[in-house]
Formats: sequence, structure tokens, C-alpha cells
Amino acid sequence: MQAADDADQVLFHKVHKGKKLIENMLSEHKAISWLDCALHCQRYVDGFCAGFNYKSTMNGNEVNCQLTVAQQQRDGVIEAKTKNDWAFYQRQYIKEPCSPSPCADERHGKCVVNSDGTAVSCKCFEKYEGNRCEIRIFDDPNFNFALNKPTSQKTYPNVGWKAVDGNSNPAWSSGSCTQTQPLITDPQWWRVDLGEEIPVSRVVITNRNVAGARLGNFAIKIGNSLDNDGLSNPTCAGDNLSVPTGQTKTFVCTPWIRGQYLVVQSHVNDLLTLCEVEVYAYTMKMIV
Repeated sequence: MQAADDADQVLFHKVHKGKKLIENMLSEHKAISWLDCALHCQRYVDGFCAGFNYKSTMNGNEVNCQLTVAQQQRDGVIEAKTKNDWAFYQRQYIKEPCSPSPCADERHGKCVVNSDGTAVSCKCFEKYEGNRCEIRIFDDPNFNFALNKPTSQKTYPNVGWKAVDGNSNPAWSSGSCTQTQPLITDPQWWRVDLGEEIPVSRVVITNRNVAGARLGNFAIKIGNSLDNDGLSNPTCAGDNLSVPTGQTKTFVCTPWIRGQYLVVQSHVNDLLTLCEVEVYAYTMKMIV
């Protein structure tokens, strides 16, 4: 059990299966659970409660929670004398039981303290496994990792999201195609942050149904670096890619490329326009 106590945390753990205390008691209570008994100990104000004795079953008006000043001795024997079948919980102060966390990353799992308060472990979130939740499971080849993820682009960054809104309509009038600033004479780029490292297997891009030549020569960059705006990351499917006007085309990364950022880098001295960009992962388990 953990509970706030000034600047520290309090942890109770079961150290002894024993019997009913007959000395060193502070008070006795009826408790509905060992957690309830622990709260009695933590909140005791007439002395220092070093631990408590708890019995999970009780008869009639029998008390089942005993607070005690007893400390655990060096040889591991509890000082308090006992009688009958109870369990003794010792109080410990620690700054933070989950620091450092047993999880590889707080986005992968949550640190939990077991019911006896004797250990911590990492409870994995969905799509993660392993003792430290360090293994990411990619099991859906049709899941679009780019959908509604944060985007940016060299110019007009506030409209980059239109390329990941789930609408692949190639008509400009649909309001779902992005573009960079017009009358630009240097090549433009567009980038999506996938939120985590993905083993990217394929990228699907939809071009506008007019002025399609603007997407006539580009590269796809994938990786974890934002140096040079992500343009120095590895290239997927070649360096001179194109999508026909008004069409959707799939680009396969062979082999798959691991990365959090995907950049569409235009080689054309004109604005860059994209109606949809979809990113799919290779089906696998990956240590992250």
C-alpha cells in the first residue's frame, strides 16, 4: 500500500505470518480489509505506528486489526508476541516506490505495487509486452499510423494536418489537400510525427486531381532524427518518386525502415501539395 505522508511515501509489506498480538499494541480496530487496517496505522496520532497485525476473518465483535509499535529485528523476527492465525505488516518509508520505474517507458506501461506491498512491477498497456514492457507489438498491417498525427511543413505549417485527416479526396474543393506557400522557387517538404518508432513497411500517397506535376519528383524520408528537418533520415523506395495526377500510389520500403518521423521531400521548385499520406507498419514484435 502507498499513501502520502509528508514528503515521503509509506509502504506496508507483509513480513510475517503470525498470531494475535498480546503486547506492544497501540490500539485495536475492526477493519474490512488489510488496506483499511493500514489506513488506521498511517493515521494513528497518539504514537508511532510501526506496523499492524491483520486477520482476514473475524467472528462477531472480534477485532481483526491491531496497531503496534513493534519493529522488525535484524534477524527478521518480529518483537511482538503472537497468538492465533494473523499476518503482520511492517511499515517502511521510501521516497518513491516506482522511482526508478520498472517500465522501459511510461508510455508503454504503468508501475504497480503488488497487493502485499512487497514488490513493484510494470503493467503493460495494449500492444506492449515483456517484463519492462519493452516489446512493441505490431499486428495490424492495415492500421494507418499517420492518421490525425501532428504535422509540419516548410511553409504554411498550419495546414499540414489536411494530409492526415483520413480524407483522400483529390479535389482541392474538398478542403482536404494541403499545400505549401505559392511562388516558392526552392523545394518544399512536409513531415508527420508518428508519435513513436514504427517499422514502416509502406507509405500511401494521394495526389491532387489538378497540377499533379507538383508531386512529380520527391523522396520519402523515415527516421528518428529531426536534424536538417528530418531530411537526412533514410530514404524509402527510391529518391525520384512520383504520383500520377488525381491518383493514389503505394510505396514499399524494402527493407522496412524504423522511425518516428516521415518526411515527403519535394525535388520540384514549386509548392508541395498532398491530399493524403498513410503510413503502415511491418507486422512484427520490436524492442523499443
